[in-house]
Amino acid sequence: MPLLKASTSRLDGEPESAWTDYGPDVRCGSDSVAAAESSEWNRKAAAFVSYGSAIGVRSVQQLRQTMTELQVATIRSSVHVPVATLWAHYRGGDVDAGLAELGKPAEAMIDELLWSTAALKTARASPS
Repeated sequence: MPLLKASTSRLDGEPESAWTDYGPDVRCGSDSVAAAESSEWNRKAAAFVSYGSAIGVRSVQQLRQTMTELQVATIRSSVHVPVATLWAHYRGGDVDAGLAELGKPAEAMIDELLWSTAALKTARASPS
């Protein structure tokens, strides 16, 4: 099972993490890591980028459910890298056309992620 925990940008000045796991469901390892790291994720925003065919999209759907249980606010926008673009990359071909199509969805996702991150940071700072 390819599981990766990596540091991502610090949108709100706090460490954030990301997992990649290819498959239509959440693997045991992903779920265990998520549970162990849950306090780090509470009341923060998350966006998803998937690759491949429908399996990548289904993985994002499943991961959204898991993140909701961890009190993570998942945003609606996401980016799905098509299989043709991946094959072009692996074969050393031209991926510019495939990536160009992802510009608008990526921009929408990042805009929504930044807005949600700022709103949640303000909410976390206010007394409950």
